[in-house]
Amino acid sequence: GLKLKEVKLHNQQYQQNCGTICEITKDFVVVKCKSDALKIFTLQPPSKKQMSANAYILGKRLKVGDIFS
Repeated sequence: GLKLKEVKLHNQQYQQNCGTICEITKDFVVVKCKSDALKIFTLQPPSKKQMSANAYILGKRLKVGDIFS
């Protein structure tokens, strides 16, 4: 149900597993994918309004090293 709205490919190599949060900034969140990573700027949780990825991470109390869900 989580919709990623504004996303860009981030061509930096990370050693974490897929789905792991690698970096959190005020503008975006970097999540590891199979070969590269994604910079997530905005997203929309189920039945909610669109929000910044940083606001979502803060609300879920996630940190670097956690699995993005």
